[in-house]
Amino acid sequence: MVVTLREIAEKRKITYRAVKKRRDTEEWPSEGKRLVNHKKTEGFHVNSLPDDLRELFSSNCQHELGLEAEIYSRAPEWARRKADKYLSVLRATEGLRGSGLKRFIAEWNMKHPEFKTSYPRVLEARKAYREQGISGLLARYGSSAGKSIVRDEWFLYFKAAYLVEGAPSLRSCWLRTLGYGQTFQLMLFLLP
Repeated sequence: MVVTLREIAEKRKITYRAVKKRRDTEEWPSEGKRLVNHKKTEGFHVNSLPDDLRELFSSNCQHELGLEAEIYSRAPEWARRKADKYLSVLRATEGLRGSGLKRFIAEWNMKHPEFKTSYPRVLEARKAYREQGISGLLARYGSSAGKSIVRDEWFLYFKAAYLVEGAPSLRSCWLRTLGYGQTFQLMLFLLP
């Protein structure tokens, strides 16, 4: 769970300035900036905070962990494998950034060929885990099955143009269908 300085100040019932001063003297590791109410605000992972502040947010964390554990347990085995892979990578790379992280990933890939990963993917996994928790790491293969942005009437138009003997090329049929779809959309837009 990531918290901001303002959230810490509200929870401790002290001023924002006091929290900021403590952060500067104790040098808390930042999770980077995030948007809060259209402003970039520095966030801190609860586990990286001092013990007294960590205890303030532990009840929220326990509730979130319970929800995440339930989501994880309901996920199919193939989805949990991906989450397990990235959870182990994220735990091992906690606090690493830049070239240190790249070196670690190269070593990781040599030691664990079944769990190979890359630098951009680790960054994506960190972001997904920070924003969505474990559910962000679960695989979602097939979640868009059966969904299409191509309307049935457009597909029927393409099929009628392309699947006939002596039909024009695939590209020209596709362009004709594209034009048909655009005029169809325009007609829907112009109709009152």
